[in-house]
Amino acid sequence: MSIELTITTPEGVCLQDEVEFVEAPAAAGDIGVLPGHSPMLSPLRLGQVVATVDGNVQRFAISGGFVEIHPDTMLILADTAESVEDIDVSRAQAAKERAERRLEENSPGLDIPRATSALARAINRLETAGEACHSVQ
Repeated sequence: MSIELTITTPEGVCLQDEVEFVEAPAAAGDIGVLPGHSPMLSPLRLGQVVATVDGNVQRFAISGGFVEIHPDTMLILADTAESVEDIDVSRAQAAKERAERRLEENSPGLDIPRATSALARAINRLETAGEACHSVQ
C-alpha cells in the first residue's frame, strides 16, 4: 500500500510520488503517516520531511506551512522546501555563520527575530543534508 505525497511551495511542486511512509514536523510534534491515516489538517513548523519511496529515504528541509492528510493522499504546502540534493551546504554554512555573527554582535537596529529565524533555517538545512550523509554510511 502507498499514499500519494505532494510537497509544494509557492515556486512549484518539489515532489509528487507514491510513498510508503512520511514523517513531518507538525506544530504539535512530529507525525508519522502511513496509508489509511485518519484525515487531518495541521500547521507545520521548521524541520524535515522524510519520505520513504520504494524503500529509499528522501529528505526535505522545510520552513513551515500546512499539511492536509487523507487516507490515500498527503499534501504539504510548505513555505519553502529543499531536497537534500538541492541544499548548498557551503551556502547554508555561510548563512549560519553570518546569523551567529549578527546575533553575537547585537548591533543597534538588529532585527533579532529575523536573525534568529535565519540561523534556525540554516541549521535545519545543514542538519537535513547531514542526516542524508549519515544514513548512507
